[in-house]
Amino acid sequence: MRKIKNAKIDLFTGEEFQPKRDNQLFANRKNQICFNNRKAKANREHKAAINIPVDTNQKVLQRVLQNQIEVQRSREFLLGAGFNFNFITHRIKDGNGIQWSCVYEFQFRQLNDDQYLIQKTVIKENP
Repeated sequence: MRKIKNAKIDLFTGEEFQPKRDNQLFANRKNQICFNNRKAKANREHKAAINIPVDTNQKVLQRVLQNQIEVQRSREFLLGAGFNFNFITHRIKDGNGIQWSCVYEFQFRQLNDDQYLIQKTVIKENP
């Protein structure tokens, strides 16, 4: 095999190639795309255990709230709709000091043992 001057090794295929630029890492564009797609897929699979339940929770809250300002639903109703209380995106406190659990643009809090109040989160813009 002939040795290529200033050769580099393609990160995707492992083949030796003659780079046209100093910062070139792949022999061709196809290898770069395949490498990046494989890397993105591995990243998505790694995050799936969290992202899938959070996305499901968002869809459930969106379906439950529809176009209403707020609704009350029972814990059993939410569980039956596929909501998982273990997966939220953040928590906030309102002006009254009441803590809300949030899933993206939706917030909910427990009213009593069985009932939950669900609202779309109000974002206050800075003046």
